[in-house]
Parts: sequence; C-alpha cells; structure tokens
Amino acid sequence: MPTDDMRTSCNHLILLAIFIGLLCSSSSLGQTKTITGSEFYQVMADGYLKLKNTSYREKERKEEFGAGSSTPTLITERAIENIPPGKEHMISIQNEDGKIQKDERIAIGQQMYYRSNDEPWERYVNRTGAPILGEAMEPSFGSYKIIDKTKLSGQKVTIYEKTERFKKTYVDDEDSELVVRLWIDRFGRMLQVLVTMSKLESKTRIKTITTYEYDSSIKIEAPIK
Repeated sequence: MPTDDMRTSCNHLILLAIFIGLLCSSSSLGQTKTITGSEFYQVMADGYLKLKNTSYREKERKEEFGAGSSTPTLITERAIENIPPGKEHMISIQNEDGKIQKDERIAIGQQMYYRSNDEPWERYVNRTGAPILGEAMEPSFGSYKIIDKTKLSGQKVTIYEKTERFKKTYVDDEDSELVVRLWIDRFGRMLQVLVTMSKLESKTRIKTITTYEYDSSIKIEAPIK
C-alpha cells in the first residue's frame, strides 16, 4: 500500500505537471508568428476586395504630430457609407489648431454632389476617373507577422502587422518607417486598420485608425434634383 509520503510526492508531481502545462499554454498564446510579405499583402488585398463587394460604414481618424510631440496639431475625422457599385456618402471634419473645416460629398455613379461647412449642395460630374498614383517605393527593410488572435467588438480577429522602412529620396528628404496593423475576422473581412508613418530624423508622425462596420441596410440618395 502507498504510504503518506508516497501520496504527498505523487500529489507534488501532479501539481508540477499542471503548472508546467499552464505555463506552456500561456506562453504560446502571446507568441507572434512570422509570415512573408506576400502572405500579408494577400490578406490585405482579400480584405479590400470584400469591402468593394459589400455595403459598409467606415470611420477614420487621422492625427498629425509635430517633432517629438504627443499632441496632434491636425486632426481629420471621416465618416463614410458605401454601397456597391458606385454609391458613397462621405463627411470629413478637419480640426487644425481649433479651426474647423467640414466637407461633405455624395457620389452616385458619375454624378457627384458636394458642399462645404453645411452650405447649399452643388452638383458636378466626376470625369477624372481613377486617381494617378506615383511610383511605389521599395522598402529597405520589411517585417511581416501575425501578432495576436483576440476579440474586437465581440468578434474573433487575427491581428496582422507589417513594418517597413524606406530610405530618403529626392521626394522625401529623410528616412521613414511605416507600420500597418490589420484586424481580420474569421470571414477575412477587415474590421480595423491602424497605420502609423514616422519620419525617423525629425520624429514627426501621422497616425490613422479606420474601423469598418458591415451593414446591408445603408441607403444613399441624391440630396438635390
């Protein structure tokens, strides 16, 4: 028959095994996983494709900080409702040192409506087509990873992050760093995006956070006839 000493020793071993198991499981939960740049950009492209094909609300807050400052000098907030294909309602409010500028735009196909600071609506036709983009810079350094699996607004999400650094060019006179985080739900949809662009010498930075809410009941109509 087992003695009391044997029982005590056995209990200690069991407790030790449980402790080690908990320690291992807790440490693995917070571990990051390195992925390739191609994997990161595929997740981002899939997320934007889902935005293109569904109705959604978007809220964006952009903060611009001076050198080494923790207080933004310029804040821009945007609210967007989008119905594919070709319907969008955007309100943008810019606060620069207490001076407020409000712009509102409604697009229905090629027909555009615009007003500033709640003045009467104006109508015009968008004939510019797609914007012309500059040549993309190649990063001098890139890091891509999955940093967490958690919940956002009650939904399970995976957080992807990329960090890229760029050398100064004739357009941009100092080195910079770009950090992008994506909160992706189990359907591959983007729920939140955080973008931080920093100048490494002057210590200025721009931080933009965007959230998405998917809603098939959105309605957008022309404000004037």
